[in-house]
Amino acid sequence: MNCCLWASANARISIGDNTGIGPGTVIVSSNHSFAKDRAYTDLPLNEKDITIGNNVWIGANSVILAGARIGDGCIIGAGCVVARAIPEDSVVVSGNRTLSIAKRR
Repeated sequence: MNCCLWASANARISIGDNTGIGPGTVIVSSNHSFAKDRAYTDLPLNEKDITIGNNVWIGANSVILAGARIGDGCIIGAGCVVARAIPEDSVVVSGNRTLSIAKRR
């Protein structure tokens, strides 16, 4: 419910089997470019594939950004912003502007 999956023209979003996505989650495979002396609307998009493994749970209101790679068996806590590789069987939670990653038990 209320999710947004946005695959840009030159990037893919791949989601594995038995993966759950909580309400309000946003998954986008592109982002704006920025330069000091130019409007972002005049610059090309930064487009990167997103890969989400099997048996992953993504909590409500999470944001998965271009270039993210989430391994099999991961749990992404509600409200997390993920923009990089997360090793398989990890639990990801956020707090105080930091992202903590721990091995799943």
